[in-house]
Amino acid sequence: FDLSRQSVRELNAFLHEREPAGTSESLVVEVANPNGMHSLAVGLNARMRPHIQGIDHAVILVRDLEKSQRAYQRMGFTLTPRGFHTLGSINHLVVLGRTYVELLGLPPETPDARPEIRDAPDGLDALVFRSHDAEATRSEAAARGAPVGPVQQFSRPVAIGVDSRDAVFRTVRTAPGCAQAGRLYFCEHLTPQLVWHGPWQSHPNGALELVGARVRVADVAREERLYGSLLGDAAIERRAGGFTAHAIRSNYPARSTSWRSWWTRDRDRRG
Repeated sequence: FDLSRQSVRELNAFLHEREPAGTSESLVVEVANPNGMHSLAVGLNARMRPHIQGIDHAVILVRDLEKSQRAYQRMGFTLTPRGFHTLGSINHLVVLGRTYVELLGLPPETPDARPEIRDAPDGLDALVFRSHDAEATRSEAAARGAPVGPVQQFSRPVAIGVDSRDAVFRTVRTAPGCAQAGRLYFCEHLTPQLVWHGPWQSHPNGALELVGARVRVADVAREERLYGSLLGDAAIERRAGGFTAHAIRSNYPARSTSWRSWWTRDRDRRG
């Protein structure tokens, strides 16, 4: 299914026709070399790996978070209040039905707080998969030879009404530079209710969901090996010119249960 040629409504119909209710749905990341001659589609087989639950969010790096906040609001997105990570970074989220887009930056007063952000170019920087058990995800990926680091836990305070609590995350990150198009990592949410908060999920422009990403790399075989080590061979259905895998929906609450449309943001990143 070519997202560049079909409408989001056609994508919705395609997914629901392919998969009976209650089973998994296709979720793909398409990777192609610069001349477009080879491609592969990558997703997850959550029936085989129940602690991995598809795409969690995409990260967009920005140098001026305040300016980017205003730009996204002008485009019709509702943004969360500014978040301050214990790691030293700052963010705003575009919270969707079961996923989100993170605008991530550094405070001007501490520009060296996170070198991996400081040294990376602006724009789409990371694709993050959801894990319901970061330790299990890391152990399995490491056993397959994936270049993953230790589980890292961090938080940021979130105020909803008069209540203020810490949103807590556990991540499993790949080694810097191992992916040809930005970063890949896993995220476990210990407090999902502090991210998926109803008023933040309603957008004037109608955005509802992030369902995939498209990247472009110089060496497709190398990227295939990386995804295979992260997700496992059981998650991958090989086909001519690449492979496809499947993911089930997250069980985090969505704004709508009666109908579903789709929003995607595609940006090519060259290796």
